[in-house]
Amino acid sequence: MAAGDSVPLYLQSATFGGAPIAKALQARIIVTSVVHEDPGSPAAAGGPAIVDVSRFRVDIELLGRDPSALRALKGAAAATLILTTKGDGGVASTETLLKVYFDAFTGPYNVRSREDGGVVQAWGIRGTVQWVAGNTLAAVWATA
Repeated sequence: MAAGDSVPLYLQSATFGGAPIAKALQARIIVTSVVHEDPGSPAAAGGPAIVDVSRFRVDIELLGRDPSALRALKGAAAATLILTTKGDGGVASTETLLKVYFDAFTGPYNVRSREDGGVVQAWGIRGTVQWVAGNTLAAVWATA
């Protein structure tokens, strides 16, 4: 996945810190990075002399139909977020994100219902993965 890409997921279930999130509907995982380029000598041909990816960031947006359940997550201690989705060919897929901290409550939004395609009201919460020294993207986000 390239930096700045996002993955929208329709959820079958979601848990935070082992507790289920009531009426979780949809999630989006956004991966960005901070890149530093040293252009090098103007006389040198080709690209930059040095390209450093100094920091990755993984943000989470979670939509659900129970605003109280989402609001309870805001400000809670960082924990593991597990999202179960319907993957390719209808096979279940699990996204596991470590040390997620939710800091903003959003909404309401009008979104498509996964049951009948109609419009339903949903609320959202945003958060980010907390990194520690030595973490890699693969260490904080796993797909199974």
